Amino acid sequence: MAVPIAQLVIGLQNQENCKINSKIPLWLIVSGACGCASAVLQIFDQLCCSDTDSNGERKSKCPCLGFILHLLNLFCFAWFICGNVWVYKIHKTVDFDDTTSEEYCGKLVYLFSFWSITAVYIIMGARSRI
Repeated sequence: MAVPIAQLVIGLQNQENCKINSKIPLWLIVSGACGCASAVLQIFDQLCCSDTDSNGERKSKCPCLGFILHLLNLFCFAWFICGNVWVYKIHKTVDFDDTTSEEYCGKLVYLFSFWSITAVYIIMGARSRI
């Protein structure tokens, strides 16, 4: 939950701090909100809507919540792909120093976005080896 909250806070505090692509702070805000919403809904599902049958299998008492979670995860995945395009596309041209430049993006905003995306690929690679 720490990473989505950090994404949300950094994106909100730096909405006007990326001239090269104003969608990058927006990507952080929406990604953070998606991550927080997904975590809260999953916790709610586990605590309030889960039950086990006689075989010990988990059965949901709230099928609508499961459907909403699937839709949210699908949206988060599509939004993640958008972030890949917006962030990696400008990797070679982004300027962290000259705030008047059209290629300027705040270092924190850009690098946090870059490493948020890259960390997902690192984790996916590490998990595939297990």
